[in-house]
Amino acid sequence: MKIIDVIDGKEKFNICMLSLKECDEKKPCPLHKIFYPLKSKLVQSLKSKTIQDLSQEVKSGIAFLPL
Repeated sequence: MKIIDVIDGKEKFNICMLSLKECDEKKPCPLHKIFYPLKSKLVQSLKSKTIQDLSQEVKSGIAFLPL
């Protein structure tokens, strides 16, 4: 998550899926209630992973990364 924050910024996960500037809990777009919980879960998952975790998944064959 720290790497994503440095490269793309935290706003990457706060952007409306329909690109509406005024989309939030008070004024949600039609997709807000679907995607907001998913984005929150994704952020929590990324915060719990390290580069070492991801590297280990590739080494063990659980994940694939063409290099």
